Amino acid sequence: MGPAWRPKSPTAGVLFLEEGIVFPVGGTMILVASYLYPYMREWLERISPGCLFHRLTGLPCLLCGMTRSFAATSHGKLAEAFRWHFLGPPLYFLVLGVTLGSLLERALGRRVLPRPDEEARRRLARAGLALLVAAWAARLVIFGVNV
Repeated sequence: MGPAWRPKSPTAGVLFLEEGIVFPVGGTMILVASYLYPYMREWLERISPGCLFHRLTGLPCLLCGMTRSFAATSHGKLAEAFRWHFLGPPLYFLVLGVTLGSLLERALGRRVLPRPDEEARRRLARAGLALLVAAWAARLVIFGVNV
């Protein structure tokens, strides 16, 4: 028997999408959904059970309010967006930038965005988690447990 089949890259087999399409498609979906959320909120709240962590503990989770923050940011309501989640607007603009950068990469056929190495990805993941915990704690202190 021959060698086992392996995809060309870790993302090559994801959802049967070709390499390099996950970020532009995923980012575009997030941005469009953020814009449409206010118009679909009532329907979504009827079919969604909401945040399980919040229902079980009475406390907001690390990401509670992020969807509403993205929606407010997409409509230019930054004060409201920061009220929903301190990291919402910066993360929204990060998603926007990476989405536009990855679309530009597709159009030009070459890399535009930096690619962090394994160690840098670990440091970024730790820093991101620390920021989420800090924003969560600050939100509890400033606004209390009401989501």
